[in-house]
Amino acid sequence: ESMKKFQILLICILFCTKFYANTPNWQMVSGGDPIAPPVKNEYGLTILLDGRTMGAVTAKGHFQWLSTVPGGNPSPFLGKGDGGFIYTVSGNNKLSVFNPSGLCLWTKETPAEIISAPIQGKDGRIFVQCNQQITCFGINGKIKWNIQAQPSAGFPLLQLDDGSILHIKKKTISETPELYINDEV
Repeated sequence: ESMKKFQILLICILFCTKFYANTPNWQMVSGGDPIAPPVKNEYGLTILLDGRTMGAVTAKGHFQWLSTVPGGNPSPFLGKGDGGFIYTVSGNNKLSVFNPSGLCLWTKETPAEIISAPIQGKDGRIFVQCNQQITCFGINGKIKWNIQAQPSAGFPLLQLDDGSILHIKKKTISETPELYINDEV
């Protein structure tokens, strides 16, 4: 009979261990639905919400900050930079830069609709992929350059190890797919 009690106790321990191992150790209720995947950064996670807000929490679930995204309804593009900087897109063509404490430093319009998450170059410049063009912003929000590009294949801009920016253009019927690499970075 003691063996039977031991087996029942062992089953209970295993069940409870499995149950509690899959239970999250923290949860957070947000003021809207997420519209982009969370971005992991130096202090935890940042998430963009449909109510024109963006929030940040630490990896242990401690609330960091909540900010309003300027410029209209946010697009589902959330980028991150070095040092905890965050880049949002709103109103289809407005780029906003937030510092690690959630303060919006600037918001600028791009010449066309933004179609993917902004990325930060090795020197701090911000690259934005728009319809048939790529725009480069300086860290102060001024447009450094704007170049025409073939329509995107639907992939975001990528930065290669040498610092150049990769744009993959959409395949057309009359030619094969090409890669466009901007080495002006």
